[in-house]
Amino acid sequence: MVDLSHAMNSPTYEVRLHGDIPSAIREQFRGMTIHRSPATTILYREVTDAAELDVLLEKLQAIGLELWEIRESPSRRRPAHGRRCERLTTTISAGQELSRFPDRYIPVVWSYEVLVEGRLGSALLRYLRWSIRVQPEQSVVRIRTSPGDLHHFLASCTDCGLTLEWVIRLNPVARQAEASLGGP
Repeated sequence: MVDLSHAMNSPTYEVRLHGDIPSAIREQFRGMTIHRSPATTILYREVTDAAELDVLLEKLQAIGLELWEIRESPSRRRPAHGRRCERLTTTISAGQELSRFPDRYIPVVWSYEVLVEGRLGSALLRYLRWSIRVQPEQSVVRIRTSPGDLHHFLASCTDCGLTLEWVIRLNPVARQAEASLGGP
């Protein structure tokens, strides 16, 4: 068993893993807290205007899906023939616009991801006509430990077949914070 009693002056880490943490690892690292995150369906689609997105979101809500999160990211793909484009401009002083490419129009296409709890059935996915990917169930672990013990924990998890999604350091070491403030 790893002794986490020295961990009070250690940083806290959040570790996200695909799958469930085996009891042997839970016993070995008793100072951690574990939260299970259910599987999530991530729907993604490109739209060319806000009205199109509104229709898609209304369709999702009309069938009773609870939307967890909506993410936007710009897309560089050109829209289908006849879709809306906007002229690429640069603002200069006095509010005047200067066209960077006078005869070129840049398509306005946004890519959205909508996160929904659970795994959606294939019939529903065909009806929606969105592209999808499923994020499997995950274990979210918070552990206050030294970097060496964290490495040991991560190695134990990957040795038993768990896939590591991410590791985030949540807070700095207390002594480093005190030293930067002129403390003991």
